[in-house]
Amino acid sequence: MSFETFGRPDAAAWGTSDDGHAWGFGSYLSAAAAIVSGRGQLTFPNSTSESESTVVGAGPWTIGADFVFNTLIRWTNPGNANRLMTFGLGASAEPVYLGLDPRSTGLVRLNVEGSTSATVNLTLTQGVDHYLRWEHKPSQDMSRAKVWPVGGAEPDWQVSRATSGDTYGASTDEFSFFASNAGFAGWLVEFDYFLFNENIG
Repeated sequence: MSFETFGRPDAAAWGTSDDGHAWGFGSYLSAAAAIVSGRGQLTFPNSTSESESTVVGAGPWTIGADFVFNTLIRWTNPGNANRLMTFGLGASAEPVYLGLDPRSTGLVRLNVEGSTSATVNLTLTQGVDHYLRWEHKPSQDMSRAKVWPVGGAEPDWQVSRATSGDTYGASTDEFSFFASNAGFAGWLVEFDYFLFNENIG
């Protein structure tokens, strides 16, 4: 099990996670990351075509192992760029990942990707805390996810796909998230925690 609660003093960087893994950001997001009131924040600068990835405090992932990933996330002022946030395996969050794409219209695109893909469009409210849960279980031939507001009823799985046929490259021994922003400044994403459990039945 690996975890991050951002239970550190306010800072202009994420520093080192609760379980001892250093957060690393490239030039695009290094100035966007901060800890404010016990939450990890990313405030996106304007960009025409930029992407960054950073290794979650989960550290190494055993290639092919089952895992469950949970976070509490809030987004404010989203643009309409495609695939604003993905959570996946490897330094570029590919080739197996969960995508979360909030739009300014309130539409949120949730998808699980790999050798096959599945997508659902949801209507959710920005500025509200949401739980996000992703189970990736090759042992059961499934990858599935759901997102719902804190205080609301937990839904059934909203999107699911088979994992048979998935392949993992040489760099997929890390769990990471990949954030991108195209032509839109001011998108704020806040995380209350990350929890990554490997080999969950």
